[in-house]
Amino acid sequence: NSPFWGEFRLLDIPRAPVYIRSVLSGGTMDLNMPLIRILWMGGIFVFEWAWNSRMRLTMVVAMTRELAMIATLPFLLLCCLETSAQTPGWSQPVNLKGSDSSRSEFLSMAVTPRGKVFAAWQSKNQLPWDLRAQIFLATSDGQVWSPPVAITDTGVMDRTPDIAIDGSGGPHVVWCEYGSSDILYKHFDGVGWSEAQNVSETRQGESYFPRIAIGSDNTVHFVWHDNFREGTFQVLYRSFNVANGWSPSVILSDTNFTGAFPHLVVGPGDTVHVAFCGEIPPKWSYEVFYRKGHHGSWSPIERITTDDTLESVRPDIALDRNGHPNIVWDQQLNAYGDFANGIRLVTKRGDTWSAPEVVYDTTESIRPSLAFDVNNSPHVIWYLRERANSRSSVLYSTRASGSGPWTKPVSLSIPVVADPGESVIRADAQ
Repeated sequence: NSPFWGEFRLLDIPRAPVYIRSVLSGGTMDLNMPLIRILWMGGIFVFEWAWNSRMRLTMVVAMTRELAMIATLPFLLLCCLETSAQTPGWSQPVNLKGSDSSRSEFLSMAVTPRGKVFAAWQSKNQLPWDLRAQIFLATSDGQVWSPPVAITDTGVMDRTPDIAIDGSGGPHVVWCEYGSSDILYKHFDGVGWSEAQNVSETRQGESYFPRIAIGSDNTVHFVWHDNFREGTFQVLYRSFNVANGWSPSVILSDTNFTGAFPHLVVGPGDTVHVAFCGEIPPKWSYEVFYRKGHHGSWSPIERITTDDTLESVRPDIALDRNGHPNIVWDQQLNAYGDFANGIRLVTKRGDTWSAPEVVYDTTESIRPSLAFDVNNSPHVIWYLRERANSRSSVLYSTRASGSGPWTKPVSLSIPVVADPGESVIRADAQ
């Protein structure tokens, strides 16, 4: 902590030796040994690596930059040997709810840049199960999960939560109270949870499936769908910040047709990007739409899908590392989810959307989720339904940044009976 020490922290860089070579000699090397930081003062250099979650490797050298590179080579070789012995892959599944025997579904997840994970879900842990549920939350430091904690107890059906993290690392949760069909929201301020606030303003209709995102200025953004208008669902938006309070609710979908199942993400400049689906005439097929807003001003609605012989539903949206919006969805032969025939993805660069890209082209693939890693590669997971066996499992695929073939889907779970709700994938800065 001495002000006389220069410090180069790399807590969120997964391929640290690349940066060692960059700092000391300008070259490149592709190793996976995670460097935590470099300290220097005069001719003294301190290199610190994280060997694993409980061990660190520290090297202190007193020399010039040029000699420091030479002295580091044996340690780089050691890192290389250690990395080669580690097999990358997926961890074993962890049961977040522990020994609780209740039915849990509609998982949501948020990850901080440094890898702390927050998960929220609904759990029907109170009888009668068809009338009562609570929202539970658990956290992980990347190694161990905390016991789940109930953060709602309205005495009715609290369901379909979504979670986001503010600039201070505090979780914000939004959910639907199924008894009143209102959208409720609360956040953790570092000491305790706030009182629940009504986002949907107790409208005459029913409000469902809320989503939440937080901008760099800590403005909290909400979207959901609501059937307040003559029994027709519309997508609504509202925001909150400490300085200005609550904004008015805004209808984002076209009132000439329906809008439902919105997802949102906040990008550079606190621009809000929203994707949703809706039925449009004359065939009343479901299509995917996009809209963006900035400080209360919204762009025109953009129609993403155009094949009215199919139903394009349940879109998810994510920004790649260049700030471009990407939308993924599943295609079905009818609005009831029968004979879903694949996962599609599009990217917007400038004013132009790419042609739909085939992520996976087979029946029974539904409800995809999308994330981008630090190398700008997209990662998609989705549910594969087996109607004949009344089971569902989670599949995963990725590809290189920019373009290229998608990998053969990998199953991340054993098939389970019943509808598990939403699939969710998130990426941290590593």
